[in-house]
Amino acid sequence: MSKTVRRRDFTVPVKQYKDIDLCFRINPVTGDIATKSNEEAIKQALKNLMLTKPGEKPFNPNIGSRIHELLFEPLDDFTADALEAEIRNNVAQFDARIQIIDIDIVTLIYDNAYSATMEFRIIGSPVAQEINFVLKRPE
Repeated sequence: MSKTVRRRDFTVPVKQYKDIDLCFRINPVTGDIATKSNEEAIKQALKNLMLTKPGEKPFNPNIGSRIHELLFEPLDDFTADALEAEIRNNVAQFDARIQIIDIDIVTLIYDNAYSATMEFRIIGSPVAQEINFVLKRPE
């Protein structure tokens, strides 16, 4: 007679993340600066990472991306591929909290910009998140 062993799915508790809201809104209850938590805090950190140039952050000159430089390249699929590679490299190097599932970069020819959509999963969470942002040269 054989014994049946059931396998159970064990889930890793998801770490809680909290950051200040960079719009510096005031929390109406406490009077303090409002905060963002979990997915919203990570999305805010990702946008900041993508839009920070290397050397712009004091005492950490290596943090940042070359996205700003790539926006002055020709508006084509080669540059879109380079933008995708830059995003993947920055996330892999500077943000270990997430795992990228997919990045989709669409060229917006008439707006002279790129639309970037990144699908990711927070480590330890089964739920996929999505962030959208427009990459455009400063005018």
